[in-house]
Amino acid sequence: MGVCACVIVLSSGLLFFSYPLPDVKTRMQELSQVRTPLHPYELIGSLALALNEYHTSSWARRIANELLVLGYNTRPDQQSAVSIAFSLNKGKKSFTAKNEEFIFLEESKEGLACSEKKTALWIQPILLNNGTILIKVSRQFHSTEQNAEFISSSSGLLQMPNDDFIQQLQNSSYLSFDLLIQHYGGPRFANWGKKGTLKCMNQMQSYACFVSEADLLVFKNQQWQVASLATQGLPLARVKKLLPEQMQLEVWDEKGFCSRLIEVPLQKKLKRTKLEIPFTKIRMRSATQVSCSLGKKRLFLKQGDWLFKTPSGWYRLDKPRDIEDYVYHRLIAEVFIFDAIVKEQGCSFMKGTLFDETRMHMQQIQLPIQTGKKEAKMRKKLFLLLPFTLKGCL
Repeated sequence: MGVCACVIVLSSGLLFFSYPLPDVKTRMQELSQVRTPLHPYELIGSLALALNEYHTSSWARRIANELLVLGYNTRPDQQSAVSIAFSLNKGKKSFTAKNEEFIFLEESKEGLACSEKKTALWIQPILLNNGTILIKVSRQFHSTEQNAEFISSSSGLLQMPNDDFIQQLQNSSYLSFDLLIQHYGGPRFANWGKKGTLKCMNQMQSYACFVSEADLLVFKNQQWQVASLATQGLPLARVKKLLPEQMQLEVWDEKGFCSRLIEVPLQKKLKRTKLEIPFTKIRMRSATQVSCSLGKKRLFLKQGDWLFKTPSGWYRLDKPRDIEDYVYHRLIAEVFIFDAIVKEQGCSFMKGTLFDETRMHMQQIQLPIQTGKKEAKMRKKLFLLLPFTLKGCL
């Protein structure tokens, strides 16, 4: 019995040593291929696997808890890297940094604080296309570098100040067309026919800006004006849309970390009233000049004269500056423009155009001119041409 057992053991041993052993290197490669994870550990915390502040390590989570993104500059006129506003320790310490700039942090009595010197702890903000901000964090721990990252969004804590530049836009009105510009603009204002009119008022006077979509405006000298060159350091507005019923403006303050959309309503239509014809006793003075009575005054008018109505009566716009004030809505009044002297059926007429205060209504008129005793006795008659409405000639 004992002899048989020895034979069996010797046989199995010979069988084990006679069977060829696999190559150790090949076996290790096979095992490594089988155990390779679907996602390598090195990728965890980056790209699509980016960890948020609740899943990162404790030191990185502390940064995520103390660091607050206040906003970033969205002004369309910025010429360098985007500026991002941050705060630390629940708003006690605020600072700004450029996109992708390295920011070094240090420990202080109140918590983390920015450092002007290079330290073992730093962060790097990266603005993503969807408006969120990727925060990369790193620290030197003993002889190794530890890295993490998390996504942060703007907190919305920064609000647009309700300063004068905002109030003026909130109280403004919009005109989708201007009959004066369309009919008397000339070559200088030839491309203004399709512009919208933004009517504002400051503490001194009313004024207007003629704008198209995508135009930029800056607030300077207590009023909005179409931007020419320098816009940095000034409140800024961009015309987003010109609609039949409103003008949409996007407005930024000087720093640009927050913006506001303002919808300027269309100016209310005034009730259609009959425009007053101011002139009487019109007499011919020359081929281009007449004399007429305005109330108790006798006035000499020539072709091309502009007259405006005030509470105390009608007055001539003599200076180019006066006409410019009227064009830009700094002067608001009914206006008569003396166009020409015409002859029809042997009679002479004074031809002109009347505009109401909004310049959304106009009326062309012809007034008879007395050229002799016989014509002086004729019945005073007003010849009205086709009236103009908001959309032009009927």
